[in-house]
Amino acid sequence: MKIAAVTGTNGKSSTIHYARQLLEHKGKEVWSITNTGILEPRGVEFPMFWCRERGSIKKIIDILSPSKDALLLIEAYSISLLANEWYGTRLDIAAFTSFGRDHLDVHSSMREYFDAKFSLFQNFLKPNGTMIIHERIPNIPRFRYLSKKNENEVIIYNDKISEMSLPAGIISQNYNCAKHISETLADFSFNPSEQITICPLPGRIEKIENSVGMNIFIDYAHNPDGLGFTLSKLKKDCKGKIITVVGCGGNRDSGKRKMMGKVAKQFSDMVIITDDNPRNENASLIRKAIMEGCPKALEIPSRKEAIKAALFTAQKNDTVLVAGMGSDKWATIDFDLIQTDKSVILDIIENLKK
Repeated sequence: MKIAAVTGTNGKSSTIHYARQLLEHKGKEVWSITNTGILEPRGVEFPMFWCRERGSIKKIIDILSPSKDALLLIEAYSISLLANEWYGTRLDIAAFTSFGRDHLDVHSSMREYFDAKFSLFQNFLKPNGTMIIHERIPNIPRFRYLSKKNENEVIIYNDKISEMSLPAGIISQNYNCAKHISETLADFSFNPSEQITICPLPGRIEKIENSVGMNIFIDYAHNPDGLGFTLSKLKKDCKGKIITVVGCGGNRDSGKRKMMGKVAKQFSDMVIITDDNPRNENASLIRKAIMEGCPKALEIPSRKEAIKAALFTAQKNDTVLVAGMGSDKWATIDFDLIQTDKSVILDIIENLKK
């Protein structure tokens, strides 16, 4: 069995989602472990809590027992690397998609955060294994020095797509990383003229198709870099105004909240600050911190009401982004209803038609 692990502040799930499709197109047996759980070749899913109960990555692999010809794709979180969950795992490929501020509730500094991700390459990549690194990752010479020591191949990739036009919703840099992973892991090359159907990952710059012709997107962006990337991408194609609904999770890096407000303000014509899983924190204080970066934003605590306000405000050619949750499920305050941003949007639109 060969194993590839993908780390990065943003882009891990999308990269694995694309790589899985590319490898399956070539008839490979592919397993994946991501933030939602395990997906085996037959499409059977094991939820994330099952993974957490098993502990280490190696123990999970031993229990699943993939065949010797299987290919395994794994998301590598800095927190899991700190928690020693990777002990005993040896990688054929380690990939690094992006780096920006996040998880400083766990890491004492950006340097410590970066070092945790670098440990994937330093401690778990096999000698002669392959490093796949985006060109904007900081301190690339550090990777090259390590690669010479361990005789690793280094592939540096960028955002440019030359051989094909990508379907809507596919993120070019993550596709490029996935392509390098697939070709290296399975030892083949894609023909530029080869027709491959790649589907976007649900909840990542996902357009919500609807019967009233509104431009509505949901996205998992929950840190400043991710939100900036998504909004800048949407702004390029928007012929009207950008309306953004955004919040921040509780018991997480509080220092990024003002930054999230600033990013939303920079790219949006209207910003609505709402709740996004406050956990054990005071939700109003979280919203207040975000609004320090975006003082003129509209504050609506109820996520459902915030989405409704955005949709009722939007005019022809406007674009609405609901950020932070992607396809994740969330609950009303009294937990009487579990829903997603998409289900709320479609329900509101259905009522708009009446």
